[in-house]
Amino acid sequence: MIKYIEKQKGYAILFTVVIISIISVIALGLANSSYKQLILSSVARDSQVAFYESDIATECALYADNQTDIPSDDNSLLFPTFTCGGHTFNVSDVDVVGGRQYGYVFKEQTPNLALPCFTITVDKTVATPIVTNINAKGYNVCNLSSLRTVERAIKITY
Repeated sequence: MIKYIEKQKGYAILFTVVIISIISVIALGLANSSYKQLILSSVARDSQVAFYESDIATECALYADNQTDIPSDDNSLLFPTFTCGGHTFNVSDVDVVGGRQYGYVFKEQTPNLALPCFTITVDKTVATPIVTNINAKGYNVCNLSSLRTVERAIKITY
């Protein structure tokens, strides 16, 4: 009785393991790429939200600057609060610099740290002509210590 040794035992298992490994590597690569695209799109969305908030802030600042009841050139405020863009702000004076500059800052009274918000700083140089600088910063969330916070700013000078 002659015994034959088959040398191809286990070949199908080895072939299956190799194919499954290749498919797993491709699947992990696609999952990693999808995850990075998701992160990139969320950053783009957050950036857009922050930009829109800074745009709202510039409109509020231009509106406030055209109101006679917010600041005056003697650096006094008649009304300490201002409402615009769905936010209520405390309005505070900026220090006079060399007797030739005044301005005001809008700080939101009770910001919700999970919602978008903005800050506004308006500086005026009393000269001929009067130069107004509006610095508006928008944030996707008001929690400025969060790593996911995105800030966008718009500066207007006229």
